[in-house]
Amino acid sequence: MFERRRPALVDNPIHLLLGPMFVMAKLFIVLGFRRDLAVIIDERPQGHLSSS
Repeated sequence: MFERRRPALVDNPIHLLLGPMFVMAKLFIVLGFRRDLAVIIDERPQGHLSSS
């Protein structure tokens, strides 16, 4: 309606599965169940410059 392009979920239905999985992973990290996921999700690309 407001955007000219279709949402990514329409272009690639796999995103319908990945979105909720990412949200659940972040929730598990916040609740302290899976601290190992925090390392995987919060990794920075090799060429990323830090803002410090």
